[in-house]
Amino acid sequence: MALLLTWFLVAWLGWFLLFCSSPQAVVLSSSNATASLVERAYYTGYTLTTLGYGDFVAGNDNWRLPAVLAAANGFFLFTLSITYILNIITNVIQKRQTSLTISALGENPQQILASTSGDGKFATLVSQLQPLQQSISTLGQQHLAYPILHYYHSETSSKALSLAIALQLPTSHQLHKHTVDKVKPDVFFWLLSSFDMIRGINMGQHWVNEEMTGCDLGDARLNQRLAVMLEALGDRPDKSLPTAFQDWANTKAAYRFFANENVSEDKILEGHFAASALRIQATDGPILILQDTTEFSFKRSSPEKIGFINESTGRKMKEGRHLKHTVCGLLMHASLAITTEGLPLGLTAAKFWTRNKFKGTEALKRKVNPTRVPIEQKESMRWLDNLQRSTELAGSPERCVHIGDRESDIFELFCLAQDLGTYFLIRSCVDRLAEEGGTTISQVMAETQVSGTHDIHFRDKRGNQQQATLSVKHAKMTVCPPIGKQKKYPKQKLGIIFAEEKNPPEGRSL
Repeated sequence: MALLLTWFLVAWLGWFLLFCSSPQAVVLSSSNATASLVERAYYTGYTLTTLGYGDFVAGNDNWRLPAVLAAANGFFLFTLSITYILNIITNVIQKRQTSLTISALGENPQQILASTSGDGKFATLVSQLQPLQQSISTLGQQHLAYPILHYYHSETSSKALSLAIALQLPTSHQLHKHTVDKVKPDVFFWLLSSFDMIRGINMGQHWVNEEMTGCDLGDARLNQRLAVMLEALGDRPDKSLPTAFQDWANTKAAYRFFANENVSEDKILEGHFAASALRIQATDGPILILQDTTEFSFKRSSPEKIGFINESTGRKMKEGRHLKHTVCGLLMHASLAITTEGLPLGLTAAKFWTRNKFKGTEALKRKVNPTRVPIEQKESMRWLDNLQRSTELAGSPERCVHIGDRESDIFELFCLAQDLGTYFLIRSCVDRLAEEGGTTISQVMAETQVSGTHDIHFRDKRGNQQQATLSVKHAKMTVCPPIGKQKKYPKQKLGIIFAEEKNPPEGRSL
């Protein structure tokens, strides 16, 4: 409404200024007296609205044609406005109806598949997906025709189309799990392609706006440029900037964007973090938050301008020594939230950094005991920072399970998780002291009975399918802090899971 009102006021102002340019432009019909400014504004208004009261008229033939054009302009403006508003209202209602249709199928993917399976052929689901595809496709075209539809969001999750598509429709993994043995292959692949098509249409039209809702770079032009860049890079994620943006003007604009002092990775990701929080709040059950570090390496003639990552061992030289060189680049430590079914919900925290000078870990260990160094002075602090930020973003510490590899086996992380009331699952790196300090975790687990077995399927490095049967033990025990930190941190009561493959086959190529 504000946009339409602005259009009308601009048209009114423009014609008013034109009619003020000559004394003979507007006169009183009864006496041909020159109209005042207020009377000219009144004349302009009723001419645009095509009311035509007749108390004021054009002063001569030269001003009758502009009056006709003003009336035509007003008629066109009002007709266009009414048509535009009606189309917007119709499409917003259609969005909500489509969302309610999806919600009526079931509250979650498992319920949808269970309620529509029928005799096992999923005929009900097939019949309901056909009109749903057409409806989603039509809405996609309407979003292209009326971009303002991107800004209409429902506060009720059952009426929010994007949430319904993302969280309620089955993923390919869920579809395979529930239907692959029950339906013919052609039906299964039709269902799979249908769900993928629906998601593709939805994401193609909405994702940039949804990921930028909470993003503010302090300048509307920067926000608009970021949206253009995200859309281009989303279409060509594996391409360089010039290839992704297709022309030199947009490429130069992208480089200027990155060079702007008001732009930072935190501000760029701010909107995405907010969108991740909304997706987490719209789901039920545990949220798995995966943490890991990624390296971005570059080849530069002046590596110190970027920073250093590590020292790499290259080819063997004639004298027998290996050539070593320092790798330059950036590091990113990110936390990704997913559901227990494997549906990604988005990043919840990310940290970027580089090293002014790389010092090998082994060289440092010869001089300093790493367990004596405060965690705040280590790069390992990133694990604690991400755990805290992710927990705060999710808003439900009791639902979060933070998962990390061996590098996250940090006692300070155990203590922080307890303080925040959240959970974690990490792969152990250190055989820590347990109970009263007279034994270790591995010694306690060696005396624990096997709880059961678990089969895992994987491929070796040659691509051959392999299966491993693991014996699984679990126990709760008291874990002690490192000796150098026992005065600072309390003991922790932790659940330990021990999995080991018994009798692995000889010659297996991992």
